[in-house]
Amino acid sequence: MRTRNELFLTLTIISVVCALSGCNEHGEIIDTGIGSKIDRIIDRNLEESADPGLVILIYRQGQTELRKAYGLADVQAGKRFQPGTPCYTGSLAKQFTAMSIMILVERELIDPQQPIKDYFPEYPDLWNDVTIHHLLTHQSGISDYLNDHRYAFDGMTNIDAISYVIANGYMKFEPGEMFSYSNTGYLLLAELVGKVSGKPLSQFCEEEIFSPLGMENTFFISDKYQEPEDRAIGHTLDGEVLDYTLRTNGDGGMISTVDDMLLWNKSLNSDRIVGKETIGIMMYPYADMKNDAYYGYGWYIDNFNGHELISHDGGIAGIFAYAGRIEEKDFYICLFGNSPNYPLFMDIIRTALEFYFPDNG
Repeated sequence: MRTRNELFLTLTIISVVCALSGCNEHGEIIDTGIGSKIDRIIDRNLEESADPGLVILIYRQGQTELRKAYGLADVQAGKRFQPGTPCYTGSLAKQFTAMSIMILVERELIDPQQPIKDYFPEYPDLWNDVTIHHLLTHQSGISDYLNDHRYAFDGMTNIDAISYVIANGYMKFEPGEMFSYSNTGYLLLAELVGKVSGKPLSQFCEEEIFSPLGMENTFFISDKYQEPEDRAIGHTLDGEVLDYTLRTNGDGGMISTVDDMLLWNKSLNSDRIVGKETIGIMMYPYADMKNDAYYGYGWYIDNFNGHELISHDGGIAGIFAYAGRIEEKDFYICLFGNSPNYPLFMDIIRTALEFYFPDNG
């Protein structure tokens, strides 16, 4: 998965372009101007009948201002991207893993300050001082099976990846000393949810989050939940298949739609899943990532032109995902793409943010 620093740098340096229109969730046209701006970016960068594409949703102050798909969801089959196309969400899944942990915290079944070895005494002594809080905030020091070890193979599961890190991994620093993105940490959190609740993460999220919120097209891949036939297929920039093959979950492994992600975003303004105080704990800037960016529990916390931007992104195996919210303005943007066309995706995201939240000096 791409590291946050790479994506943060890309977002910072991309230039902005301009133009006009959108639609709300009932299909009515709203003269906001953002639709044409994005259309013009697409026209310059995508051959819609031949290239992998994307879907974007922008919601603001109670209405959906843009919900539109571009390009192909499956190049080989010539299948167009649709606004409701299911997509792998990459590291956006970490929000749901973190929320699962906090549901168990509210029920007093987990203490974030406890060492992970209190629950898994068989884990290596190197991890003695690693707490759940460290895992949630990427401050554990445990090496990342993807970014550090480049360890991945078709069908790999959580147990495969964790076993590899136990045998071959290392501590990059003392727990709590600094921030270093680690997908391994979120695999451990997924296993912790299973250990404490007695249910695998896929089932726990279905019962405690997805079903209560009406997220009917969202799930972690498992024996029960298989990939839908109409999902977006991952591609290279040249349109060759580069599909998602890992079966790890907690750090990724989740499929959703932009519509379901909007339901999730709306729930964060309420106490439907956990209390508002708990959501505040999750979105607190614990880990300093430099460049005025921080990490909470499954979210990045940035400042965009004077507004607190809570977001996350992800990318692996020809898939890109981004979701960002500015709660004070009731603003949400979600974009899924099925190629590693990061400059295009980040240009669109930057353009949308600048449109609604310009730098007024």
